[in-house]
Amino acid sequence: MKAMLVGADTLGNIPNVLNTFGITIHRHLSGRHSAHQRKLDKLLKPVPNC
Repeated sequence: MKAMLVGADTLGNIPNVLNTFGITIHRHLSGRHSAHQRKLDKLLKPVPNC
């Protein structure tokens, strides 16, 4: 399963923890980066099954 992670400034051990549940990070938006703050419209679109 793939996940989009929103809000973590740095990932730290998050990828390892998610991996124990069979989840990989498909995309990471920190929320602090100004370009990431303007991507809300892409969050609302349906994501095709991966």
